[in-house]
This record gives sequence, C-alpha cells and structure tokens, in this order.
Amino acid sequence: LALDTEAWRRLSLDAPGDPPQVEAAPRGGAGQDLFAKRLAAWEERFYKTLSHELEKLVEERGFTRLILMGPEEHTKLFLGYLPKRLKEKLVALLPSLPHPGASPGQVLKRLEPVLEEIERKGEVELLKKLEEAYPKAVFGPEVLERVQEGRVELWVLPWHLDQTVYACDGFFFPDEARALATCEKPEAKPLAVVLPELAAGYAAKLEFVRGEAEKQLLERGGMAALLRW
Repeated sequence: LALDTEAWRRLSLDAPGDPPQVEAAPRGGAGQDLFAKRLAAWEERFYKTLSHELEKLVEERGFTRLILMGPEEHTKLFLGYLPKRLKEKLVALLPSLPHPGASPGQVLKRLEPVLEEIERKGEVELLKKLEEAYPKAVFGPEVLERVQEGRVELWVLPWHLDQTVYACDGFFFPDEARALATCEKPEAKPLAVVLPELAAGYAAKLEFVRGEAEKQLLERGGMAALLRW
C-alpha cells in the first residue's frame, strides 16, 4: 500500500544528547501534551488512510476473507477504523512473525495452517446452512436434475470427484437405471469431465469441500445445491 510510513519516524522525540530536530516536541509537560496530540492525529490519519486503501484493494481483487497480522494492540486499534463490510470479512487476528523482514514465503508458511482450518470450518458451516435452507436446498442425486432445469445457484461437490453420470439424448442422469428409461444405450461419463459444461451452461457456481464437510456430503448423496427457486 502506498502509505507514508516514514511519517511515524519523523514524529519522534529527540533523544538526550542528540542534536535538536525540527520535528522534535518541546521539553516539559506542555510539550509532551502537544506531542501526544500530534501523535494521536497522525495515528488516526494513518489508520484511516490504510483502511481506505485496504477497502479499495478488497473491492478490486474480490477478496472474501481478511487476516490481520501484527502486534495485538495495533491490529485491534486498526480494526476500529475498518468499515463494517470489511470487519465482516475478518477471520483471524495473528501475532507478528519473529522477524520483521520476513519473506512472502515465510508469511505464507505461517498462514497456511490458519487458512486451512478456516476453509474447512467454513465448508462445514456451508453444509449446515444448506440444511437449514430447505426447501431451497437439496442433497443427493436430485441435484443433477435441478442443475439441468437451471434452478441451481450454488453446486456443492466433494473434492475427490469420482461419480459417474449417464448421458442420454443430451441429458445427464445420476444412475444408469434412470437413463435406460429414456434411451437404450446411455453413455457413462465421469462427472468431472462434464462438470465444466454443466456448470457453465446452467450458470451454476461450483464449491468443492474437503475434510469433514466432504465426509458429510458423501453421506448425503455426494452433492448438494442451493436453489434459485
């Protein structure tokens, strides 16, 4: 972010024995009060600017989650300057890394287990929300039919996608028995192969789940969907 972080260094008291600086606060109680007010004003300006820049970045990049990393007193203070829509995206507050000059790879290594935990937890919560959304949500083989009716807004699938579907006269069925009721020789195809065509053709957003959510989904028929109507 393009912020004048050097401004903080300029707002410092001159140490005893050092040559006087233009930015230094006057000695004494009144001087200390003036310096404290200047520091508070700069702090507010700094965090407001940072919040504004972050908001623009989130909008431009389409970020859905935020993690703040740094000393607790600073991250919590900055949190107070964030607009509500950014606070709602916040998923974790983490302490600083041991070394301030950490590389992007070191930062990612620290974040990976946190992100993994957040993702898995979010997927379990998604399935719970779908269960609560009934009848605007369905589970199991019925989903495939609803997709081809154009009714599916969100299509949830297991990360390890090994289901087979059966093509018959341009329509896909979840099992061979249903397909045979329509044509004599349905063609078996891996769902993974036809999935891009189905999702794009019927404007269904895809979501893949792993871990505990994947296990729960497989127990409910291997797929789920949030319906448009």
